[in-house]
Amino acid sequence: MSDAASYRHDPMEDSWRVVAPGRASVPMDTSARGPLLPAPPGPCPFCPGNEGETTEIVAQFPTSADWRVRAVTNRYPVVSTEVVPPTTTGGHARPATGVHEILVEGREHEGDLPTFSPELRKMVLQGYRDRLAAMEAMDGIRHVSVFRNRGRRAGSSQPHPHGQLLGTTVGGRLQERRWALARAHSRREGRSLLDTVLAREIDAEERIVSADEDFVVLCPFAPQANYQTWIVPRLLRGSFSALADEELERLGEVLAKTIARVTEVSGRQAYNLLWRLPPVRAKNDAAAFWYLDLIPRGGGPAGVELSTGLSLCSVSPEAAAESLR
Repeated sequence: MSDAASYRHDPMEDSWRVVAPGRASVPMDTSARGPLLPAPPGPCPFCPGNEGETTEIVAQFPTSADWRVRAVTNRYPVVSTEVVPPTTTGGHARPATGVHEILVEGREHEGDLPTFSPELRKMVLQGYRDRLAAMEAMDGIRHVSVFRNRGRRAGSSQPHPHGQLLGTTVGGRLQERRWALARAHSRREGRSLLDTVLAREIDAEERIVSADEDFVVLCPFAPQANYQTWIVPRLLRGSFSALADEELERLGEVLAKTIARVTEVSGRQAYNLLWRLPPVRAKNDAAAFWYLDLIPRGGGPAGVELSTGLSLCSVSPEAAAESLR
């Protein structure tokens, strides 16, 4: 496989990225830099018996006191809880309103999705689905972001397995740009942008990690980071909130295997898992789609990235997919 650098275009964001395998030989500091997970002082607010350490409990799965998964309001929210549609205020500033929740993934303080039982994984994904659906039904919410930060380098502030859901009344620059591109492609081509990308990747084969009748795991053509991996549903479009329980069970299996494999091969245990979602108002549009985006985290951006805005990868997605297979 060639070591020649290449500019690669990402159609999801209409941006260029650089894949430069020759950069892999640059000497890097590989010494230990502390534990994977943070160790905040005091009792863990997400462990059973410490429910009083959290703020409002929004939902529990199941609903009994012997909960397995629960959603709580974020003690340090990005937004205020009162939802104010952006059309009600003017000028260059408005109240940052919306909803910000944490999904506690199980009663155990240790572990991660790959080590969870199939039953717990399914319940965790049900929790994300149901809380996403609840936020999508709230008046004024324009976008919902669903994500998991695992490890200090990924922005995790608590070691107990958890994820977050953030509903906002405005769209972020990236969210709005991705939707504009997706909608324009659908109107022009008569099919979703994700369908076009998936068909191209299946035809090329070289970036496919695994595939079955339900989900395709692949390394994107223009990656943001080494070993970035997508889990793409073959047929399910619209929003993640529409998935049935049996589809969540199958997704949980694929997700667990993918996280375990990517963290093993990349050597990076910290990662961000992002739900790529359409705007709330457009979830039933023909252009709408969702997929999961797994991004391993190592060092942060340096001079090239900060001065140009270009993502720089030293492992090509073709080599990454071959290693992951």
